[in-house]
Amino acid sequence: MHWICKGRGYELTSLDVQMAYRLASEAGNAVGQSERVALRIQTMLRQETREVRGVRQMLSLPDYPEGGEP
Repeated sequence: MHWICKGRGYELTSLDVQMAYRLASEAGNAVGQSERVALRIQTMLRQETREVRGVRQMLSLPDYPEGGEP
């Protein structure tokens, strides 16, 4: 998720983004760190860059208003 939000990746599709999100969440669950992983992902998705807006759109998440809070 980190590198996708930084714009790294070649012609990523919605499926790529959704898979990365799902696998990160599953990994957090597997090691008992689901809340920490969820917070980290939420923090990444609060950035107001073109790449992050695209990721939020691919995950069907709402845009954050000015100030970065949902």
